[in-house]
Formats: sequence, structure tokens, C-alpha cells
Amino acid sequence: MFRDIKLAILVAGIVATSLSLTSCGKSSEDKDATTDGKRSLSLTEIARRSMLTVSLDDEGSRFKEVIEAAGYVPGAYDAFPTQEVGKKGRMLVYAGKDGKSGGVMFVKKVGNMTSLAWHWYFGDMVPERVEKYEMNEDGLWDLRITGTDGRVMKFIQDTDFTLMGLEREDWIAMNGDASPSVGDEVLWRCFDGDTTTAWRSTIAGPEKAFVDVRVPFGVKEGILSLKGLGENQPRRCVVYADGKKLEELDLAKTSARQTIRLNASVSGAKNVRLVFESAHDGDVVAIAELALQ
Repeated sequence: MFRDIKLAILVAGIVATSLSLTSCGKSSEDKDATTDGKRSLSLTEIARRSMLTVSLDDEGSRFKEVIEAAGYVPGAYDAFPTQEVGKKGRMLVYAGKDGKSGGVMFVKKVGNMTSLAWHWYFGDMVPERVEKYEMNEDGLWDLRITGTDGRVMKFIQDTDFTLMGLEREDWIAMNGDASPSVGDEVLWRCFDGDTTTAWRSTIAGPEKAFVDVRVPFGVKEGILSLKGLGENQPRRCVVYADGKKLEELDLAKTSARQTIRLNASVSGAKNVRLVFESAHDGDVVAIAELALQ
């Protein structure tokens, strides 16, 4: 009880100090103060950053634990609109300790449950901040990701990604490499949570149809889940883990989701390539949903 009283007094003091500053002509949106030419943080900014740290520790602690265990450093954890009723969103940025790589995770909170919905990984850039950005006036928020080196990457929602996807149990990145798509059936369609859309690619090329699944935090359980679509059901799939051939899978011709436990040596792999060598019908494969835990 005494701790709660002390906390209340401390918060009241901070609020009173902030109000005092505001009455001296500074608003809550004022720029950071400068001292001897050096940039220092305003009380508003200090309070905001403290809240972000507490928020990550409290509601995103499991993300923080996994990120740190994989050798990355969690960064900003900022609110971001989900555009879905009853759901709150946040963008979590993380960086590699090598200062060369990093990623962005979009998480959704429903009640007390926080889950990953989308994940980008960049092997040659360290993301610093994520901003909502309207590029095509379609009513959906697009993204602008700025790196520590000043580079800016723009992503158009419903063209390059979606924030409407279902919450996921796997934490793979959805921007890996893949063989050329057929038409506009691009790779992110197999991560959008919509079983009526799919990534389509031909098996007629020299590399067949393939998807490189990036797993920055390493494969945990080794459970592959995929769902084919329509007449373009995949038949034979060869799995590679970090460049080494792991196993060959015979997939059923079914509209149901197929779940396969991979060879145990896939554990810890950071890149898993799935090569679809044949289809049940024709020379095109269509993957409606893909996950790897």
C-alpha cells in the first residue's frame, strides 16, 4: 500500500511539473530542449518513452524474450492503427547486434491477448521507425519504414502486405524470396489469412516453384502447415534448411490444411526453402496459406 501511495505522489509530481512547464509557454508537443548545443529530452518525451518500455515489458514480454534470445535488441514499441473493430495494434522494431540487420513486427491486442499479425525482416537494414502513410488514397494505411542509415522503404497495403491478416502462432517473416508469381498472385497472399487467395508460381522453370521462408528467431517446433488452392495443389515438396537438403514430402490432393512435422534437424534454422517440384494437376502450384513454427 505504501508503494502505491509513493507511486501516486511521484506521478502527481511529474504531472505538476509538466503543467508548470506548459504554463511557461511550452505545449505538450514542444521540441526537445537544448543545453550547450546538445539535444536533451523534454519531460513529455521521457514519459512517453518510459510508457513504451513498460508496455513492451508488460504486454509484449514474450516478444522481447524471443527477440533477445535470438541475439537481437528490441526497439520502439509504438501504437499503430489496426483498422479493425475491437483490436489495438503496435509496431515493434528490433535490431541485430551487428548493426546491419533488423525487423518490424506488427502485433494486435484483443483483450489481454497480444499476437503477431505481420513481420518484415531486413538483412541489410536496421529499421528505426515506422510511420503510417497514405500513398494511394484507398482508405488503407500504407507504411514507411526508415532505417538508421536514412534509407526509406515504402509498402502499399493490399499490394505488398496486409494488416488485416489473422493473428499467427509462428513468427516467420513474410517478405522472403520466391520464384516468379503467376499474374498478381504474389507471395504475401499465402500469409494474409484469406484461404480464397494464394501465391501461384509455375514449376516449369529451372528452379521450379520455391519459397524462402525467413526465420530470424530460428525454427522452434519444426511444424510446417500449408494449404493448396483449387486445381493447383502441390504434390512433391523438397525442404532445405540453411542451404542443406532436409527431406522430401509427398503432399495430398486436398482442400484441407496439411500439417507436417519436419525432420528434427530443422530446429534453429534461419532460412527454410520449400521447393515445389510437381503438382497434382498442371504445371502451376497455388499456396493459399503457409506457416512454419
